[in-house]
Amino acid sequence: MSRLLLSAALSMALAGPLAAQAPLAPPAPVPTPAPAPQFGAPPPAAAASPEAQDFGVPPTAELHSGAMHGPTPTQIPGGRVIATQELAALLTSGRPVLLLDVLGGQQMLPGAVTGIGAAPGGSFNDQIQQGFSQYLYGATRGQTNFPIVTYCASPQCWMSYNAALRAIRAGFTNVAWYRGGVEAWSAAGYPLMSAGAPPAPSRYAPPQPAPAPSPYPGAAAPQAAPAPYPPPTAPSPYGAQTPYGAPAPSPYSAPAPYPAPAPAYGAPVR
Repeated sequence: MSRLLLSAALSMALAGPLAAQAPLAPPAPVPTPAPAPQFGAPPPAAAASPEAQDFGVPPTAELHSGAMHGPTPTQIPGGRVIATQELAALLTSGRPVLLLDVLGGQQMLPGAVTGIGAAPGGSFNDQIQQGFSQYLYGATRGQTNFPIVTYCASPQCWMSYNAALRAIRAGFTNVAWYRGGVEAWSAAGYPLMSAGAPPAPSRYAPPQPAPAPSPYPGAAAPQAAPAPYPPPTAPSPYGAQTPYGAPAPSPYSAPAPYPAPAPAYGAPVR
């Protein structure tokens, strides 16, 4: 009995101090770690190139007759859009190409010839179309699969779009529209040349073989092979010639949408 009374007294004595103490604070919650990224998840989408910017303009197979400065489509019926890097590779590949500058500015891409005369709108039955078709067939020697590239200022320039459509309607099957134009070319760090400079020589066309020596002493030296696309004997608005070699007369003066004067078309590709 005495042991039970002693145990009860000790319990009461200890309960008093413990009850007076403040309750302990609950432990701080452990933060949940962020989930690890999944393996193989696609990277964030990169910003689109300015020359590929989509303005929501649908492609059209008709010539643009409104303001030449404005948003353009991202595709062209019957042809294709060529980007800056692909064009640079084409121009340095040594393959022949007819590069048409349809801007008529003070600077142009290396190796380009002027094609400002094909920029206006209108119809595919007008004199512009007839003269441009004649020029293209002369410059390419009738090779309808010859690579043709048109360009102007930027993705907000319709002039080279019209020129590409005219080339396509003329029957050419390898027409590319360089939508980025001078703006994208300069932004990529590629050089430009003065509009008055002659086109780059044979870097854009196969070199001509040297003539073989004559096996007969005293014989006249053989003539070198003619250039693949000799320039016309006299300037004309489209570089075309009559079957007898006389220069074709100018049917009209090609309008120039930009202040800088420029001939209608450049010399054929050499």
